[in-house]
Amino acid sequence: MMDTEVVAEGELREWATTHKITAKTVDLFAKDGFSSMDAVELLDKEDLSQSNIPRGQQKLVLKAL
Repeated sequence: MMDTEVVAEGELREWATTHKITAKTVDLFAKDGFSSMDAVELLDKEDLSQSNIPRGQQKLVLKAL
């Protein structure tokens, strides 16, 4: 992983922790190609509903965005 990717993932994990979003949810983001805050900020309800992210976590993500 390149340094910029490590920094982007670190920022994403820090944001997630701040908003009570689990590490497992962040891992699922990454699996779906949302591995940076820039990408996560583009998520919408449809993206989340098509993911394997639990509904409660989906709601926390939407609230945080």
